[in-house]
Amino acid sequence: MNKLFLLALLSLATTTAFATPGCGLGEVRAFSKSVNPDDEIWTKADGRNLPIVDNQTLFSLIGGVYGGDQQTNFNLPKVDDLELNGKKYPYYVCTQGEYPAGRVGAVSYIIQYPNVSSYDIVEDFGFVNMNASVMLPYSQHAAYAALMPYEFFDQDKNILVPQAVLSEVVKNGPAKLRNYMSVDGDFVIDDLYDCEQGGIYFTLTTRAVEAGSNYKEIFSDKVVGEVLKDGVKLDAKVRIMQCGR
Repeated sequence: MNKLFLLALLSLATTTAFATPGCGLGEVRAFSKSVNPDDEIWTKADGRNLPIVDNQTLFSLIGGVYGGDQQTNFNLPKVDDLELNGKKYPYYVCTQGEYPAGRVGAVSYIIQYPNVSSYDIVEDFGFVNMNASVMLPYSQHAAYAALMPYEFFDQDKNILVPQAVLSEVVKNGPAKLRNYMSVDGDFVIDDLYDCEQGGIYFTLTTRAVEAGSNYKEIFSDKVVGEVLKDGVKLDAKVRIMQCGR
């Protein structure tokens, strides 16, 4: 399926009753077990089978990567719960949302989608695929550059967007989700933009993150993700934010 056809589906996706729920169609996000995300928007990432007729735009993006007969039905990814400090945070898939796009307003936030090439369209919204190291002109991304350490810069005035490998495990398809990071957006992280109660958000920075009015940082007792440049570990770390106090 080509990119022009995917863009043509944008109008279809945004005419639904759930045009602005704070998630992109197909986005995968972990939530606190104490919260039940809106089941008209979020569906548990448990590999369940969905009818194509009721989910045509989502099927056009995911296809049969995670199973299904691809004629009448298809499967969602089955993702192991995120484990933090002995607690489990189940993953959900946004099945009624905006056409794939970033929803977090501040730079350096990581958003996750199924590992399917269709989702590279997310890059059109100021996000970069973190499956490979990429150098960007930092003169065009001042807010992102201000958050990153000197080792991310080169002598040609470029700044690195590193690889990110998070700890999720997908059971019924490609073993990892696809990670995209915002390189455009707001600099000051006062509040998570449009965040959902109990939702878990990842951000990349070497600087301290102060808690905002609507989120807190979770300090994990184990490494949740690795930050790499061409396979070599960097000092930057993935931070974990939870929406809601």
